Amino acid sequence: MSLPQRKPQRLRGFNYQSGAFFITICTKDAKRILSKIHYEVSANRRDSPCGCPQLELTSLGKICENTLTTIAQKYGVRSSDYVIMPNHIHMILWLEKSNMRTTARVVPTVSSVIGAYKSMVAVEWARFCKTEKNAAANLWERSFYDHILRDEEDLFCKRRYIAENPLRWCIKNRLL
Repeated sequence: MSLPQRKPQRLRGFNYQSGAFFITICTKDAKRILSKIHYEVSANRRDSPCGCPQLELTSLGKICENTLTTIAQKYGVRSSDYVIMPNHIHMILWLEKSNMRTTARVVPTVSSVIGAYKSMVAVEWARFCKTEKNAAANLWERSFYDHILRDEEDLFCKRRYIAENPLRWCIKNRLL
């Protein structure tokens, strides 16, 4: 009896060391631990009189957001757009050749940057849980989803997807 073989998730022949990537990172068992989404309707709001989803980051979600800045500085990458949903994170990650170090260090890839990001969040969360006397748990699913952004139209579509994701969440979870 043979076990099913996993399909490779990466594009064959692509080096994943430069370019723009749409990334999705999911929490273990789709646990809703990163944020809460509320849908508020208020006639007093000038920016959205019909209402809009409001994201409220949990303590873990705030660690995730702060770690985006840390990872950008450490690896010389950019995360231009992101959203921290209750059970996943979407981001656009930019790896630029001009930012690559010319030392003996290995040039970062998407996998190494995301692996470091997930690890840094987990370490910071464990530190937080220790001070709060909470139990730290396994936070992330094993891998992540990536999509190579091929052109401006692709970038525009993914940026729109990120921006509209909280509204889709509200519709899917009947919060409207």
